[in-house]
Amino acid sequence: MKSNEQVEISIIIPALNAERTIFRTLDSIFKSNFNKELMEVILVDNNSTDETVMIANRFPICVVKEKRQGRSIARNSGRRESRGGILFFLDADVFVEPNYFSEILEVLKRPGIGGAQGMIIPSDVDGQESINKYRYRTIGEATRETFCLMNLVVRESPMINSAACAYRLEAFDLVGGFDEALERHEDIDLARRVSYSGYTLASAEKARAYVIYHGEGWLSYFLRSFADGYTKIDYNRKWSLPQEWMGIEGDYDYLRQYDSKEDFEEQSLADLPVGLLKEKANKKEKFNRLNYVKWAIGDLTISLYGFFKTFDSFYLLLFMNLIFKLFGRVLSPLRKARHQGKQLIQMAPAEIRLKEITLKNRKKFFLKSTLRFVLLRRSIYVIDIDGHKLLSDDVAMPSLFSYATFHHLGLFKEFSVENEEDMIFQLLKYRKLIQ
Repeated sequence: MKSNEQVEISIIIPALNAERTIFRTLDSIFKSNFNKELMEVILVDNNSTDETVMIANRFPICVVKEKRQGRSIARNSGRRESRGGILFFLDADVFVEPNYFSEILEVLKRPGIGGAQGMIIPSDVDGQESINKYRYRTIGEATRETFCLMNLVVRESPMINSAACAYRLEAFDLVGGFDEALERHEDIDLARRVSYSGYTLASAEKARAYVIYHGEGWLSYFLRSFADGYTKIDYNRKWSLPQEWMGIEGDYDYLRQYDSKEDFEEQSLADLPVGLLKEKANKKEKFNRLNYVKWAIGDLTISLYGFFKTFDSFYLLLFMNLIFKLFGRVLSPLRKARHQGKQLIQMAPAEIRLKEITLKNRKKFFLKSTLRFVLLRRSIYVIDIDGHKLLSDDVAMPSLFSYATFHHLGLFKEFSVENEEDMIFQLLKYRKLIQ
């Protein structure tokens, strides 16, 4: 039963037969340095047949029963029972450091931030020493030793791993929460929808969580890779559907408030974001499943090259893992499509989504309305959702998308810089990133 008393954060844990790990998860939460009076912990029992619930009831938490199977269903069920303004999602095999919640919260309190993720590090407490060494090295190399998936420049979207992450309530609710039709990759999908809506995503690398592998050995691990490859087509099919971006009707009125001000460039009103968004809303992204097979074959080639160059057994294990994933991708067209028709994407309010910049001469402009931002620890990467192009992946202009750039343009003001903003403005204008 929900109380009327408000809390600051809600920690939602989906659990299915987690008796081996749930105590460590909950114990780490209640040993954290976050004020326990300002948090609630909701464990969603997703049809456990072991002693998960009995162990969980040793802690002052709320246990919710969800009979419909699926981790996205369980997480959404936990959201419906929550009272906090910030939603934390932890898997039942994850434990956190004492400052985890306060560090994530510090990032999410910045204006416009909708979701955040800290480091997720493979734990060595489960006795699976050889697998853990492989996992640690694989994730470490892929994320440049940050163990934060948001540091990956990925093909499809910014990646927030739902094993340990947080979202502002209004951002989560705006896009409708987790997609319950997705068996896997639901966390990438949610991050993409929150980003598309206009909220900024951010990494919080001082916040560390540890995940316990609780499979039965290498075969179990490889089968999970097969399932990952086999189900990825659901995500790809969904994002190949035509998109309609909802909630942009107020953009014109939002920009009109500057029309009578001398410090606003009148030509900006001639190219309103409303027109651009309506023009692009029904365009369909190209989806070619063969591309994913080609990329997988490329990864296999790289792993074999690594082995023959170094004779390091790590690359053989990587090769085997990629074989299972590739096999899943080859068979994935056998899956029945789970999404049909048009994908509706709700947009955030204009004051969150439209990024205003002010130059030294007090003239105001708006950045292109389809730009979306991901804040990393030392850099920013920028996505143009018109075609889902990664703009910051440009070796010709490596400093264009730095913290310094956007501070000088009046965005992300907490960073101090010395660069000349007029040159930066000209670069943005040259790249057609000014409305």
